[in-house]
Amino acid sequence: MSDDPLVSVVTPTWNRPRRILDAIRTVNRQNYPNIEHVIVDGNSDVPIDEAIAESDVTANDSVELVLEIQSRNEGLSAARNRGIELADGEFIAFLDDDDEWHRDKLARQVRKGQSTDAGVIYSGVEQEVNGRIIATQIPSVQGDITRDLLTGTPIKSPSTVMVRPGVADEIDGFDPRFDTYEDLDFYIRASQVATFDGVRDVLVTRQHHDSQISRDYCNKRDISVPLLREKHQPLAEQYGVENEFNTTLESILGGSAVDAGKFRAARTHYFRAFRRSPTRETLINLLAVAGGGLTYRPLRYVRRRI
Repeated sequence: MSDDPLVSVVTPTWNRPRRILDAIRTVNRQNYPNIEHVIVDGNSDVPIDEAIAESDVTANDSVELVLEIQSRNEGLSAARNRGIELADGEFIAFLDDDDEWHRDKLARQVRKGQSTDAGVIYSGVEQEVNGRIIATQIPSVQGDITRDLLTGTPIKSPSTVMVRPGVADEIDGFDPRFDTYEDLDFYIRASQVATFDGVRDVLVTRQHHDSQISRDYCNKRDISVPLLREKHQPLAEQYGVENEFNTTLESILGGSAVDAGKFRAARTHYFRAFRRSPTRETLINLLAVAGGGLTYRPLRYVRRRI
């Protein structure tokens, strides 16, 4: 039996058999010796146990596989919360089924967790679109990062995050009212009860794909961002960053609209962000979408450098 602390990996999935099999493989490739992989299946058409049985996925002596099949699909947040309930680990790491971990991801985060009292440990991530890396983010903030979370998005993927179970329990996990940005809401609430620390290297590849991008934008605009504003505006006022908080919300909506090809909506959001906070970044975002795709494509490279 390993003396290393048990890490529970929580992966929600629904109707994506190829991707969940890849997620199992990325966990099985970890060089950490004591892992429990909790997969919560939202009642997929092909149950996860059948998908595994019909695949070439092999068992790993260092990984205990725990499968939970829900009676109906209750959404991403509810699935993660059920995974947290089932987890027995000293640490809980989140893995989305379409992301990939570097082989030493868990080992390095556990070492960081053992050397700090931080309740949340995150890592760097590279963003991949159609096999091409388009951006890389490295942890840049630590300690009390509430202000940073309210005024930006320093954590770029749930798959970079490992938490102590007590933190997730104290904030009652993920808010099931969110379909998107449930992770940002989780981090803001976690920052009220715990400090954060980061492994300052890329340990995750986040894979972007075209499915449901337009629906995601509408969901963010109509549900998730208004809910973020309702829940966290008082906290932003308390920290004296109400204006920056609302600028951030408009900017992330602008980026989501761009991804969905809705440049008119993107111009509206970026204009609101610039009006609230006329900085170089908000100006370049606004100029980048001024002429739709014709101006966005050349200027997006400028946006990455600012």
